[in-house]
Parts: sequence; C-alpha cells; structure tokens
Amino acid sequence: MKQQPAPNAPSICPYLFYRDPAKGFAFLLEAFGLEKRTVHEVDGQVLNAQAGLGPYTVFVGQARTERKLQPASELPAVHAGVMMVVDDVDAHYRRAHQAGAVIEYEPRDMPYGLREYGARDLEGNLWFFASHLTS
Repeated sequence: MKQQPAPNAPSICPYLFYRDPAKGFAFLLEAFGLEKRTVHEVDGQVLNAQAGLGPYTVFVGQARTERKLQPASELPAVHAGVMMVVDDVDAHYRRAHQAGAVIEYEPRDMPYGLREYGARDLEGNLWFFASHLTS
C-alpha cells in the first residue's frame, strides 16, 4: 500500500524524541499552544504524533536507545532547536511559563527583526518563539 504524505506537513519539519511521547505531546499542546493533528498508537502506546501551529508541523516520537534515538535531556549538549513564529510572542511566553516550560530567556527584541524568547520542553528540547517586529 502506498503511503500518503502526512496531512498539513511541510516538506521539512522537526522530529523530536521523548521517553514518554504521550506526555511530551500533551505538554506541547498545553504549554506551547500547538494543535493536535494526528496520533498513532499501538497497544495504547503513542508511537508518533503530529502537532502544528499554522503551517508548521512537529513530529513527536518514541526515544529508543537501541536505535540511538535519545531525548534532548540525555544528550551532553543541545544539537538543534525548533523556531516557530507566533502572532503574539509575549502572550505565548506567559502561557508557556505558566504551564511549566523552562525559560531560557524572556521575550526581547533582537537585532534581526524578531521579538523572541527561548524555552525548553519537558525533555529538554530547545524552542524559540518569535514575532516579527514592525517598523
């Protein structure tokens, strides 16, 4: 059977690994305001899921040591981050902070035309959220 492309998924999108994908996915929905797109389960376990915000999609999957797929919290250093543009970065920051996201830095105007903040999710993945500054 031929596989169809994931609905609403762009050609390139991050795929993050969690020890507990269900818990990580729920956190992304609550803290970062992502929208549930799809969840694939086998025997009650989340194998992978998709969440999004506008045209953006993030895949969430199971960390599996035997396949060398580790959550960010188990790595010695950050290897990548996820950048998402939102309508109101200050409101987004407040939501994430209240939901327990670890804030790396609070919203601030950047010299490259964005107002952004940095946060980590439950498993240590680094996220950047930004709004475009208007002149």
